[in-house]
Amino acid sequence: LKLYSARHPLLILSLNDVKKVVPFDLNLGETARIILLSGPNTGGKTVLLKATGLLTLMALSGLPIPAEENSVIGRFNQVFADIGDEQSIENALSTFSSHIGKIGRMLKSANEKSLVLIDEIGAATDPQQGSALAQAILERLTELGSKAVVTTHYTALKIFAENHPDCLNASMQFDLKSLTPTYRFTTGIPGDSFAIEVASSLGLEPDLIERAKELSGSQNIEFTELLKKMQEEKKALERATYEYELKTRNLESKLKELESREAALNAELKERRKKYLQELQSELIAQQKLYQREQESLKKMEREERKSVSERKLQDINNRLQDIYKELSDSEIEQRQKIRVPREGDRVWLATLETEVTLLEIKDQQAIVDLNGITFKTALDNLYEIGKPTNNEEMVVITHSNPPPKAQFELKLLGLTFEEAKPLIDEFLDDAMLAGLHTLRIVHGKGTGALRTKVRDYLKKKKQVISLETPLPSEGGTGVTLVKI
Repeated sequence: LKLYSARHPLLILSLNDVKKVVPFDLNLGETARIILLSGPNTGGKTVLLKATGLLTLMALSGLPIPAEENSVIGRFNQVFADIGDEQSIENALSTFSSHIGKIGRMLKSANEKSLVLIDEIGAATDPQQGSALAQAILERLTELGSKAVVTTHYTALKIFAENHPDCLNASMQFDLKSLTPTYRFTTGIPGDSFAIEVASSLGLEPDLIERAKELSGSQNIEFTELLKKMQEEKKALERATYEYELKTRNLESKLKELESREAALNAELKERRKKYLQELQSELIAQQKLYQREQESLKKMEREERKSVSERKLQDINNRLQDIYKELSDSEIEQRQKIRVPREGDRVWLATLETEVTLLEIKDQQAIVDLNGITFKTALDNLYEIGKPTNNEEMVVITHSNPPPKAQFELKLLGLTFEEAKPLIDEFLDDAMLAGLHTLRIVHGKGTGALRTKVRDYLKKKKQVISLETPLPSEGGTGVTLVKI
């Protein structure tokens, strides 16, 4: 049975204002099966007892109850209540015998699915014997496994509940300054009856109050003072807990605010980064087109002018391209995971071309990879695991990436044998392809024509080569081969 912010339904109707009715939280069965409720007269014990029974019966009848929605009502098959005075002269029943008769019938039928409510257990008889009888009844209820809420004024029962694992002391709070009840329910600490204090607040003559204190004995006074101290400490602890929870909520609120601001800043940063990468991409395309135009114009220029003007322009453009490629490459590479142990035959991500390739061979920290049938070399550092970037931001597609600084549009093989020229041709083609170059010049010289023939035959076997051309005599003639890739 779990009731949170529960209120007596009839009190709400009577006062016509739910805020005037003090709510209570009650948890029965999770930490203890029996709650022993103590506290001052007129403090609200009986009202809480009745509210517990009424709310349980209402819920089991399918009626809504005045409590928070996370409250839980167990599937009780019986609800027993001994509340009020049913003495009868006609039936020769005293208050005590009426209570004992009811409790006896309860104990015969109660089981682990029963809810038992008893007001002032063991009252209306000799306190010592009534207390002993009440303890025996509580012990029997624990044996039966029943859930129970029981009110009492007996100190011996409070001590019993404190030491029994299935029982829990609870009390109705009392304001010691104003000598008035607060009607607030608290668990874990027994309550004092404060009979003398209540009598004083109700107007009993002061000399009678003083005499009662003298007669109550030092032991009783010490117990009352101990309870007062415990209640004050509990209040202080509750205040400290409330302040701590308040600070925690404030910190959580500030943390959420900071997280929200961080998310907004990250989103703005991603958007700016995306825009910047798009601008770089646009500039990359423009610079590549300019590079190609300069290559074409280079063919039409005189030799000296070509060397003094166009080659410088091409180098400047190439330098700018390398800067752009590096920025784009660094931006994308940081979002992928490096391959810890690259193996031949793996499908890997080639950062410089932003595409998947097959790793064919690893040699001298160089990777030989295959891209749709085209084989070329690249640095191992350019290879990453296959997969999406780790963050969720939208990626800018990069069509070309960082070329090696040595990437040029012309390769000179003068004075070399074909065997010496072959690795240079492979490296030249790889670098040019990575750099996004499309028209290349290979200067092999005229001589006997043997090197030219072998170079051309070798180039024809390369899948990345589209065509081979011989330039005009003024541009080198048969001593040069123009390669389209």
